[in-house]
Amino acid sequence: RHQALLLDLPDGIEHFLGSTHGEGGDHHIAAPVEGPLDITGQLPHCVAPAFFMEPVAVGGFDHQIIGLLGPNGCGKTTLIKTMTGLIKDYEGHVFIDGEEPGVHTKSVIAYLPEKSYLPEWMRPKDAIKYFSDFYADFDSAKAEQMVKDFGLDMKQKIKTMSKGQQEKISLILVMCRRAKLYILDEPTTGLHFEDVRQLLAVLAKIADRGNTVIVIEHNLDVIKVADHIIDIGPDGGEGGGMVVAEGTVEQIAENQKSFTGHFLREKLQIEKK
Repeated sequence: RHQALLLDLPDGIEHFLGSTHGEGGDHHIAAPVEGPLDITGQLPHCVAPAFFMEPVAVGGFDHQIIGLLGPNGCGKTTLIKTMTGLIKDYEGHVFIDGEEPGVHTKSVIAYLPEKSYLPEWMRPKDAIKYFSDFYADFDSAKAEQMVKDFGLDMKQKIKTMSKGQQEKISLILVMCRRAKLYILDEPTTGLHFEDVRQLLAVLAKIADRGNTVIVIEHNLDVIKVADHIIDIGPDGGEGGGMVVAEGTVEQIAENQKSFTGHFLREKLQIEKK
């Protein structure tokens, strides 16, 4: 069993659209076809980040929330960007739903990058219209409701929003797609306690629908709801890039070789007191 992750939006939404053309310059991404998600891949050597990564086997888990954890610089985001096609200088292969990363894979995967990519001139209502036109699986009504639930103004420009508000808009756009696989890179950044609670409820609903959610996160509340943890490491930089451990939160916490396990042991012991 293998896992992969999807696209990033590095230089703004226009750059993103330019990288998702179908044949003939089509800017529209079709809705995913119903059925199980098949993801396979081996990435033995990622040249761009200058460290080796062993072949990755990280699950196609339907109905589950997967936590992708590890120390800073261990390769979590590099793994995402390699599998999405943003990093092209590597040895190995990646297939998502039987195809290499491209227009089709973007129809089955919704990805939240670590940093917001929305142009400053946009307002939430503009972003919702944009995604509705671009993704056939985008639920505009749900997005508008989530904007209200998060206490945001549909007419406020992105450039006048706080970082937390911008993160909420980006999160809403991803969560309102009906994809098969959701990849979230630090989704709790800028969120308050109640916002995190709402996020956890949405993640649970997505998983209950039979979809897979992969989360890169350091927030313990999010980590604790994960059905399965993939621990990348053991260190950062050249000392990273390997799967150190897999299992439940409790199993990772018991792993003496895992720095992530040490972190979880301390946090879980504090909560028990």
